[in-house]
Amino acid sequence: MKTLGMTMVAVAIVSCGGKGSTTSSTSSSSTGTGGPGGTGGTGPIATNVVFGGSATPTDPPQVWVSDVDGKNQKALTTASTKTFPTGANDNASYSPDGMTIVFASGRDFTAQGMGVPNPTLRLIYTMNADGTGQKALTGNTTADCTEHSPKYSPDGKLVVFSRVCMSDPISNSTDQLFVVNADGSNQQRLVTGADASGANLDFGTFTPDSATVLYVSDKDNPNRDLYAVDVASHQVSRITHLTSGVVGAPMISPNGKTIYLVEGSPASPTYEVHSLDRTGANDKKLFAIPGITGSTTGQNGSPAYSGLSLSPDGKRFVFAVFLDESPTARYRVNDGDLDGTNAHPLTDAYFEASFPFEH
Repeated sequence: MKTLGMTMVAVAIVSCGGKGSTTSSTSSSSTGTGGPGGTGGTGPIATNVVFGGSATPTDPPQVWVSDVDGKNQKALTTASTKTFPTGANDNASYSPDGMTIVFASGRDFTAQGMGVPNPTLRLIYTMNADGTGQKALTGNTTADCTEHSPKYSPDGKLVVFSRVCMSDPISNSTDQLFVVNADGSNQQRLVTGADASGANLDFGTFTPDSATVLYVSDKDNPNRDLYAVDVASHQVSRITHLTSGVVGAPMISPNGKTIYLVEGSPASPTYEVHSLDRTGANDKKLFAIPGITGSTTGQNGSPAYSGLSLSPDGKRFVFAVFLDESPTARYRVNDGDLDGTNAHPLTDAYFEASFPFEH
């Protein structure tokens, strides 16, 4: 496999972790109806993986694809400048039919003279699965907006994404959830300012029926809990009541019955992968994500995994893993079973390999 050097930037798991536990749900000897040993439903077998990565240690991340075994790696985007964020393209994921990739890019913003306090301005873009036809999906012209973490609905009709605009009085300089039609029309705030009460809303993920979006918010818990919003009515419900919090994006089994979360808090350098029912009940730890120890990068205590997501068949996780303790932190894309075993690399050593997503 081709080996690339990559600079490390922010990854999907972004805070120090700790043991996850709930105050409203109980542990179970099973892992919910969709977890290991349960009935998670069946989904397609993945053939490709898309992820963020940088071609050299000084370049911003670009969108890369490879076969699901890590072969035939190819960069789909290029940087017109090596300055972050204008040269950065990442947060990529596939459409349900695998024909289109949606991603975030800073290409339409200049890195100098922005005159706003947010230095990572980006919009949402789409491209064909081979990298051709790159175009803005959201196309906002306000020069102080950052958009990220786009995901298609399973029916392919909508894209959910996070946006923060410094001049937006509703968002109050915090991330909010938006949806837009797959053709770029009819952008709308999915969770209103009244629902959010100024809280951060992030990592939107559709349920298999495309009717509901799961997301995380610090509205009631500074370490974040899991919520659901009905796409049609915008009605919000809280799913978890964690003593720790939710770190990264929620994942859901193909039959929609089991949710997978990375739970943690700043109290301890350990995150845990959990499964739970759609109601938040039967929360069960699957495995712990160890922290980095003895690191020469100043990352002692940081989790060794990042960007955890679920394969489309619901049978394994794909993630970026910390590779070694060299002065330049390296990450590579791996996958492994739902209980954390049988992990193996899909890519060789990378600097900043993150946000992997299979199709």
